[in-house]
Amino acid sequence: MATNSNWTVVFEDKCVIKNTGAEKGTGYVINDDAFWATTDFQNIWAIQSGTSNSSDEVEYKDETTHSSYIDANLGDISQFSDKWDSVHLTELQSDWDNDNVDGETDAEKHIADHIRKKCSELYNKKFKERYCAYTMVARTTPMVHKDLDDYTSHQILLYIRGDESLHRGTGFYVKNKNTKDTYELNTHIGFKENRAIFWESSSYHSPLMWDDKNQSKRFSILAQYKEI
Repeated sequence: MATNSNWTVVFEDKCVIKNTGAEKGTGYVINDDAFWATTDFQNIWAIQSGTSNSSDEVEYKDETTHSSYIDANLGDISQFSDKWDSVHLTELQSDWDNDNVDGETDAEKHIADHIRKKCSELYNKKFKERYCAYTMVARTTPMVHKDLDDYTSHQILLYIRGDESLHRGTGFYVKNKNTKDTYELNTHIGFKENRAIFWESSSYHSPLMWDDKNQSKRFSILAQYKEI
């Protein structure tokens, strides 16, 4: 069976493992019997999606020759990664709820709580913290997205350190009325140390580093909340 994959799925164990990024090697048992009972899955032993040897991504229970994921006709790999994401978010939420975040110092907890209280005071809303973390962004391609989900309704980005520039901040987008699934830049907020921007998580946004020739990094604090 191929190795060095992006995702590993072991059907007998009902387990999905992520093999990239900060969560590399993290696996979760997906407790969804109806999902695993899908007819197309019944002869599958394991999947190693995204390997360099694409013809060896799917291993079968019988004597069927190993195949690529595409040739196995199992549907998009996101059906497995989405299950992993869902469980991972639940685990993160549980860690925050139980004040059990690895490596977080007392000072960082104080900063996170101070930011949440200030947001609540300024906007006269009560928030439950989903997470608060340092972020580092270098020049990148546009990443237009929104973060709204069951755990996130609002968020704040506090710029800490970096070169001041209109093109190193954050852009907010609206859907293009004439072209399906595309977005237009609507609001342009430049980077300035100690500037904070707060928005509802239903808003589409992206770092604006893609429009700046400066290759240096931008450091910020990002916090996400659920209004309660």
